[in-house]
Amino acid sequence: HDEILRCGSECDVVVVGNALMDMYANCGHIEDAQKIFVSLNDRDMVSWSIMLIAQAQYGNDLVVVELFEEMQMKGLKPSNISFLTILRSCGNIGAIRQGKLIHYCLLLQSDESDTEISTSVLVDMYAQCGELAKAHRVFNNLYVRDVVSWNTLIAGYTEHGHDKEALKICEQMQREGISPNALTFLCIIKACANLGAIKKGQEIHAEIRRNGLGSDTVIGTALLNMYANCSFLHEAQQIFDQLSVQDVTTWNTLMDGYEECGYGEKALEVFEQMQLKGIPPNTISFICVLKACGIEGDAENGKQIHAEIARKGLLESDLIVGNTLIYMYAKCGLSDNAQEVFDKLPEKDVISWTTLIAGYVDCGHGKEALECFKNMQVDGVLPNAITFLCSLRACGSLGATNRGQEIHAEIERKGMLGNNDAISSTLVDMYAKCGLLSAAQQVFNKLPVRGLVVWNALISGYAQAGESEYVFNVFDRILEEGIKPDPVTFLVILNACSRAGLLSRYQMYFEAMSKHYGIVPTTEHQNCMLDLLVRNGEIEKVVSMLQK
Repeated sequence: HDEILRCGSECDVVVVGNALMDMYANCGHIEDAQKIFVSLNDRDMVSWSIMLIAQAQYGNDLVVVELFEEMQMKGLKPSNISFLTILRSCGNIGAIRQGKLIHYCLLLQSDESDTEISTSVLVDMYAQCGELAKAHRVFNNLYVRDVVSWNTLIAGYTEHGHDKEALKICEQMQREGISPNALTFLCIIKACANLGAIKKGQEIHAEIRRNGLGSDTVIGTALLNMYANCSFLHEAQQIFDQLSVQDVTTWNTLMDGYEECGYGEKALEVFEQMQLKGIPPNTISFICVLKACGIEGDAENGKQIHAEIARKGLLESDLIVGNTLIYMYAKCGLSDNAQEVFDKLPEKDVISWTTLIAGYVDCGHGKEALECFKNMQVDGVLPNAITFLCSLRACGSLGATNRGQEIHAEIERKGMLGNNDAISSTLVDMYAKCGLLSAAQQVFNKLPVRGLVVWNALISGYAQAGESEYVFNVFDRILEEGIKPDPVTFLVILNACSRAGLLSRYQMYFEAMSKHYGIVPTTEHQNCMLDLLVRNGEIEKVVSMLQK
């Protein structure tokens, strides 16, 4: 380059400049390539193409789109390779407006072979931008649909949460005689994991084995994630044990699977094994293991992990870790420790506040929970649905009717009441616990849609007040509405029968529970029967039941 500068005007500036740009770009000096490009007084299409491709290779997709717009203003028509480069960049950053403009330009081209290649890239661009219907239409116009173009379409549907459609497209692809490859399987496994479609996932797993891809680490990791997501933990463990490479991602996936299914002790074992293998935990590892400690109520282990997190400085840099620590201490019943972690957080979001409020409620500290809710609003943090749920529970535990009515009004202002069964049922429950059954009934009557959760809340309220006849009347209305009762519904009904000493009515409901609704009686249901029999002096029947 220095020698060229010394030669000055004796060299062909554009040709040499293009060669210099290409050299710097290939050597990883994109800024030097850019300087050459800017310094060229007379740029030809080769200059633009080199710069477009170089910027795309280094992930500077926004710069690629800006260069394309500059070319448009100068009236320059990009080459076919430039078009493909710009399309890929548009897809990467979701620049759908520019992508559609390039599509229009491509339609004006007449070379069918070039158009076919461009159309395949167009499918990818539209799919990445979430324009799936458009991607599908472009795909249908392809003369040749190979496994790459099918995969592009399938991946687009999977990435944007249309997993059922992705599975249908894969089936269509196979009907048309195109065999899936490793990338196809990855997309379909992900779709099965998202849908919880374990039967289909197992079929895909068998097909993977038949295709000799069972030892592929990437596919193995995807299968591990699928089985863990679907709560098939035995199969997930088997896949994990067979993996040739067990990195921190695979350990986290296994640990998360156990933790999500409530097997906290097993998740803690996985964390311990991971450390024994010399795999350093990352942020996700700490989040999983803290949740596991919360499930198990293992405060001692949680405190040790807290110390390790503090040593790594994660509390200052990662809010999710801080929020999970609050959750862990709250689940362990250590609300003071949860408050201490909360106070040290450099920033606090709605999850931080809500987790602390929930912790106070679970520990029976309703007053502190409501104080925390008040401080949160003073701080300007807007509550979400779960915040309202926890605050209503606190009001119910304290009998704080006035505060509950204030929160009720706020929920109505935000339009949450008719759209959220959990909030509606908690509100009904709150009024019932405060002894305001008429208010609970009024809330219930105003709901546009009433799910079983809300019905259960109302029936529980009447049962807690000893209003047995109202309980039975509400139960009859549930059946009239065509709503199928669940184990909770029957538990309330059976308890009401037990308290009222209605043995024959109890037996009728108890038999109907399993005979007509397929509900297997739990220990709680059986205990209601035992209680009723004792109340009626039927000691021999009690003994007989216990023996069974």
